[in-house]
Amino acid sequence: MIRPYEAADWDGVGRVCVQTGDSGDDATGIYANDDLLPAIYAYPYVVFEPDLAWVVVADSAEDDANDGDVVGYILGTSNVTAFVEWWAGDWAPKFEELLPVDDGWTGADLEVRSRGEHPEDQLNEIVRKYPGEFHIDLLPAAQGHGLGRTLIAVFAAALRDRGVRRLSIGVGAANQDALAFYRHLGFEELGREAAESGEVLAYRMGAQVTDL
Repeated sequence: MIRPYEAADWDGVGRVCVQTGDSGDDATGIYANDDLLPAIYAYPYVVFEPDLAWVVVADSAEDDANDGDVVGYILGTSNVTAFVEWWAGDWAPKFEELLPVDDGWTGADLEVRSRGEHPEDQLNEIVRKYPGEFHIDLLPAAQGHGLGRTLIAVFAAALRDRGVRRLSIGVGAANQDALAFYRHLGFEELGREAAESGEVLAYRMGAQVTDL
């Protein structure tokens, strides 16, 4: 079942974010703090624009063991620029509270954490042309039922109601299934993030909301 996000879904959203955080696979225990990924890719969005978040809840008819649990979500923002400005002033203190650094943090942990320390890095010409942005994650049990397409359609409709015409999403280069899914829906490549070696790390995919 898909329904609007509620404050009580906070932990469930965080759990799904972590369990899909390794290019679709479970990232639990990979980083020094399991709140690291949600504090960047999930929690700030449901605080900033909770009315642009929907969750998928397990149905007892399909999954008795997880009845009522959050097993997927879509969340995002209608204006990346405004979101980044809010993050710098309002989310930054909560980010620090959620992620205290100690000697157990590795260089890889700190590198990911730096994305939350510099929200301004999200700003570029692409997000100015494609001001809507979303993140979508589904646990394996919720996949293969058309929920991803439905969630994106719901999100796109909400953006249309706000007068937003374009949206985008970042997709890790390793997540080939996700890239194929977005291309099938009509998303086009807008840009690439590459390492110094030239290896492509992620793609920015975008679409017109009227096409979704």
